[in-house]
Amino acid sequence: MRATTSTEGWAYLEVMDSNGKKVYNEKIGFPEGTVIYPVSLTAYPKGVYTARLELPDGQVQFNKIVLQ
Repeated sequence: MRATTSTEGWAYLEVMDSNGKKVYNEKIGFPEGTVIYPVSLTAYPKGVYTARLELPDGQVQFNKIVLQ
């Protein structure tokens, strides 16, 4: 995931399956600026997932992930 934040601090990453069930979560130390954070979902079944990333400055980003 790629994100830009104006504040250094903790970010919270959650990944939910197509039913809204949380399948992954992580607390990540984010520096100020642009960060590319790798997330591997290779161990998860095929399907559609939603990643929610809450940044230290309060921004919330959502990304759709399709595993085929």
